[in-house]
Amino acid sequence: MFYWAWVVPGLMFIGVLAVVYMRFVLALPRFTRTLFILSALTFLAGALGVEMLVGPWVETRGQGNFVNVLFWTAEEALEMTGVAVFIYALLHYIERHTGSLSIRVYSG
Repeated sequence: MFYWAWVVPGLMFIGVLAVVYMRFVLALPRFTRTLFILSALTFLAGALGVEMLVGPWVETRGQGNFVNVLFWTAEEALEMTGVAVFIYALLHYIERHTGSLSIRVYSG
């Protein structure tokens, strides 16, 4: 599970961040807090969880195979989903605390 050397320091870094930002996250409104935590868990499931699952596979079968590509796809999908949920949580928070949210995109 610890085939990739960066996973152990990554887990420690996440632990430190969790302790440092605990008061901030707990002070958020319940819906926003839930989405923040859900987005973090989703992102970390991809970034660390899938990496830990890929390690034994790569160690025994190498990197150049179809299953490894599926692992990479799952990893990236989880990370992007986590980011999308976080962006939604931020936009929802802004809308709730400013009364409205308007985004305009101009071209040319």
